[in-house]
This record gives sequence, structure tokens and C-alpha cells, in this order.
Amino acid sequence: MKQRFTLLDLRATVNELNERLTNTFIQNFYSTQQRFIYIKFSNKDTLLVEPGFRFHLTQNADSEISHFCKKLREKCRHARVHRIYQFGFDRIAIIDLQRVRIVIEFFSAGNMLVLDENDQILELLRPVEELGIIRHSKYVFNSVDIDLSFNTFKECNNLSSILPFEKEYIEAIKERIQK
Repeated sequence: MKQRFTLLDLRATVNELNERLTNTFIQNFYSTQQRFIYIKFSNKDTLLVEPGFRFHLTQNADSEISHFCKKLREKCRHARVHRIYQFGFDRIAIIDLQRVRIVIEFFSAGNMLVLDENDQILELLRPVEELGIIRHSKYVFNSVDIDLSFNTFKECNNLSSILPFEKEYIEAIKERIQK
């Protein structure tokens, strides 16, 4: 079983969720464990978020709330979802709401943050002081650029050095290039 999302897994999931959840309203947040956050939407869908590992629609939902869920409710409850997207090629999903946005990181230990329109951190699941990821600081998006031109792939001897993909993806790309 897969342990973490790759950037391609995240892209596919984000595209599906964007289509299904855009223009719905967030009804509530739930969480019995600190790492699992359930977001209930007006269309009766429930999104399970486990920062750092996964997020997907689910039939299950908790009925209890954690301290972080209380903060999410204060900032995001009843907000309309404008869109859900992936930040570039990074493993970051963003849920754009009316006045704020929810950022979910799927790398390292993962994190979930609520940002204002100026990318100031209003709330966060896990402060990371050594990186400056704390309340009221500015969240900095790191741009992950990948040159996906055919010539880049054709001229590269070691594709795994330029592509953050799993081995089976690299092998499939090599086969296509050689044809």
C-alpha cells in the first residue's frame, strides 16, 4: 500500500476534488485525533485530510473536535469553496475560500494552515519555528520548477536526478523517449 502522495497522486486528487467541491460551502470540521481532520461540505461530501500523507473523500466522519478544529471553524465555517488546486509541482494542496485559504502540505511531517489574502498564517496545525512557520508570520511558497520539454528528457542520462517520480514512472518515460 502506498504510504505518501506523489505530486502526480496529488494532482489527480486535486482535479477530482475541485470538480466536485467547487461552489459548495464548508459546513464543519471534525477531528478525534490530531492528525485526521474531516471537512464536511454542503453537498454532503466529507473530506478526510491527513497532512503529510493523504486526503480524499470518505463515508466516515468523526463527531468530536480538537482545538485546531475549533480554530478552523472560527475562520472557515460556512465559507464557499472557490477552487481547489495544487501549487505548481509541489506537494501542496490549496483550498481557496471566500476570505482565506487552507494550505495542506504533503511533504515531510505535513501541515495544515489557514492563510489570509496576504499569506499571513492565521492558524496552523503544527508550528515549525526553525522554518519560521508560526502564527502571524508570512507563509512562503517555494516554487518547484520542472522543465518538461521533450529535449530535456531526451538529453538527460539520469532522469531520476531531474524528476521527483517513483521508479516505475521513470522507466515508463524512458521507454516513451526511446520510441
